[in-house]
Amino acid sequence: MAAVAVKLAFIVYLDGRVYQDVYRAIDFGMLIDNGTLTIHTGIINSKTFVGPLLWSRLYGCCGLNGLLAFNLCMFVALFAVQYGLGRKRYDTGTTLVALILFAFYVGTNRNVAAGEPDDNLAALLFAGGVLVYLETRRVLLAGLCMGVAFLFKFWVPIFCIGFVAHLALQRAWRDLAAALAGMGLPFLVLNGIDGLASLRALLFSLNVQHGYSDWNGLGFKLLSTGLLFMVLGSVWVWRRQRTDTNTLFLLVSSTYFLYALANRDAFSASYVMMLCMVFASFLLAELVVHGGYLLGRAARAGEVALVLVLYVALTTAISYLNFYRDTLPIVLLDDRAAAQQMFPWNF
Repeated sequence: MAAVAVKLAFIVYLDGRVYQDVYRAIDFGMLIDNGTLTIHTGIINSKTFVGPLLWSRLYGCCGLNGLLAFNLCMFVALFAVQYGLGRKRYDTGTTLVALILFAFYVGTNRNVAAGEPDDNLAALLFAGGVLVYLETRRVLLAGLCMGVAFLFKFWVPIFCIGFVAHLALQRAWRDLAAALAGMGLPFLVLNGIDGLASLRALLFSLNVQHGYSDWNGLGFKLLSTGLLFMVLGSVWVWRRQRTDTNTLFLLVSSTYFLYALANRDAFSASYVMMLCMVFASFLLAELVVHGGYLLGRAARAGEVALVLVLYVALTTAISYLNFYRDTLPIVLLDDRAAAQQMFPWNF
């Protein structure tokens, strides 16, 4: 409830301001609905047409408040999935700390309060797929969840690499084949519907994102988002506790870090980190609860509480300082010329 209250406070503070990607998606969906564009044209990079169509219709029906309410619901659902991931695999203290680390993380605040429904739904579907796998071992269903998540954000396959690597390390070749089939099927079906427009959008996105960040920008993102520290802390814990669950969570949460270095692209780190934290938070929580400050002893309850209070205060302050600077009021396109300026590769 405290995490929801913080996000509601930020929503009120922003007073209708959102990230540019949000109203671009709404505009794109509206352009498809009114016939200015079709699903068979090029698509805005980073996603297929599915999300923009959904969000434009939700916005048209319920306004921005409906979109933000959807984001809050996705956050609550993702919080529940994270609890499910940790409930039978970590002790109560570790799970509680992990939930707090995720719930108050700056990237979580950003995605929920400033209206990033594509990122939220993609994260929920992917994390839900991992939970399905851990609870039932139904890898085809898990892969399908991840494949549907891919329709909302093109960064999802980066995390799928970590999941696939886990299956490969276990030499579960049949499971690996079933998972890959599930991951690819939704995108294959969608391309049959839109005449390969989604595939062209993916290739366009890959070309744009390659080398997108300079080395200084890459270093800044790795530090400012905490991604570097997240990976280092997770690896430290994994070296001491190499359980199957820790291995899976490390692989899934660290693949974006490896991608950012290999492709020199950390542009989306601020949003993608929310999903990283769903999994890495358990390893980091182990570090906080059982490693102590000097990693030599378990932390006392008072020490853990102090760390969490400082963490929540810091992440909330950072969110507050950056929100208004990075957000804009929603701009709806009213003619073809404006649409052509916003989406030039579609004309």
